[in-house]
Amino acid sequence: MPGTTPSTVDSASLSRLEETLWVMQARQGDVAAFARLLTRFERPILYYLNRCLGDPGAALEANQQVWLDAYRGLPRLASPEAFRVWLYRIARAQAARAQRAAIVDRERLVPLDEHDVPADEGTDGETAETA
Repeated sequence: MPGTTPSTVDSASLSRLEETLWVMQARQGDVAAFARLLTRFERPILYYLNRCLGDPGAALEANQQVWLDAYRGLPRLASPEAFRVWLYRIARAQAARAQRAAIVDRERLVPLDEHDVPADEGTDGETAETA
């Protein structure tokens, strides 16, 4: 039709605008808006963490911490448009913390050789295994 121009807003742009609106609402204390952000990003963030950590249990724990950090830090987010990048940055930092913690835990587990374990001695000086 002459004189009219159709709107060419693609779904990705609309999705980003919607996310920005939810972030702005969540920053003002709208719990339902934060829940919508969680619904949209929880699976991708969990997938990312699982790929980083290689352990589904550790990924679930890290995911919980990511969302807690995001909820607490949302008022300090400078630009609502940057939420997606900011959220993945939190996830990356949490994955790094989880990896460091796993390394420390592994270093604490020192395998014992059989000769390092004291034998359980019976009353007559024989070990319990030979008695």
